[in-house]
Amino acid sequence: MNVVHLADSLNLSMGGPPRSIVGLCEHLAPLTDRLDLCCVDLGSDFGPRVGVDTSLVNLTEVSCRVWKSLRLYIPRGLGSVLKDKAVSADIIHSHGLWAPANAIAAQTAWKARVPHIITPQGAFAPEALAISAWKKAIFKRLCVNRTLQRAACLHAVTEREASHIRRFGLTNPIAIVPNGVSVSQPLDVPDAAPTRDWGAHFGGKKLIVFLGRMHPIKGLDILIEAWRRIADEFTDWHLVLIGPDEDGYLATIESQVETANLAGRVSFPRYLPASDKDSLLSAADLFVLPSRSEGMSIALLEAMAAGLPVVITRSCNFPAAKESGAGFVVDPDAESLAAGLAKMLKTPDAQRSEMGARAADLVRADYSWDSVAREILEVYKWMLGRRDAPQCVRMD
Repeated sequence: MNVVHLADSLNLSMGGPPRSIVGLCEHLAPLTDRLDLCCVDLGSDFGPRVGVDTSLVNLTEVSCRVWKSLRLYIPRGLGSVLKDKAVSADIIHSHGLWAPANAIAAQTAWKARVPHIITPQGAFAPEALAISAWKKAIFKRLCVNRTLQRAACLHAVTEREASHIRRFGLTNPIAIVPNGVSVSQPLDVPDAAPTRDWGAHFGGKKLIVFLGRMHPIKGLDILIEAWRRIADEFTDWHLVLIGPDEDGYLATIESQVETANLAGRVSFPRYLPASDKDSLLSAADLFVLPSRSEGMSIALLEAMAAGLPVVITRSCNFPAAKESGAGFVVDPDAESLAAGLAKMLKTPDAQRSEMGARAADLVRADYSWDSVAREILEVYKWMLGRRDAPQCVRMD
């Protein structure tokens, strides 16, 4: 089977999707005859790109013309690249929805009569649809409706995302397959030499860590207000927020921290290489994700795989955190988040460690890239008529 994947960006400033795309491709590649990944390089202004193992994946990058004010990225030569690859492709799998690259992939698949599957990356969530709604309304009318109607299958990472797809009015088959995380090398290897002594860096305090884009949808304003309410009660804890700044939102959060008199209780390390990120997760005591909307967070899965207990909002669409005893799930507001954090910080260290162990067990059992890739492969086989619809595919 020859499979072509299309990513509208692998730049780290785009948050979790680039990591999920690369993770899926690298674990699918050994199960296929050939796997191509085509991506649009947005340029150095959008930060470094996720590394790809080119011994597994055939990577093709195309440049683009960028209109930053409109957040519009027009790829150069992508149509020709995809047309050439479609000649021998059995499946075309595109990721994202609102970029011109996704429309080009859909048009190429349609003309070449190659089955097309789309992973919308949370694009149908009401909170996501509300962002730049006027631009999305125009793009929807111009090409997104046609792109979606022609897709042989849509890939949702949660049941809730599947319900959002149906609410959008789409009747395509939906494959519900979660995101994954690489668990072959645990992130909390005790013998690994950390590149930074995080304990000393933060004065030996216990660490609450957030990893993700600095964007309003991530709920960082909720988190800062929640921390303001309880910080004086937990002076041996420190809040660390790490992620790429999107549209200058970091300045808004830094201003909120100053106004709340939390300057000594919150830190904003800039972009971290993978080695520093992994050592930070190993040194952390708690992971928090206050999002207003999520598909399925790669950062959350990575933190849980590293053995961290979690406090997350219901909007993260991960009830398994509570069901497995790995953490607390709260409403996406400051009062609920403050209560959840306070409860977790009052929990004895040994009990928090047990919660972290349950988090790691859950992720390694149900959310490894190996198992996710095998499930996606079965969806491909069904799309090609080689097997009946797998259990993850919903027709209604």
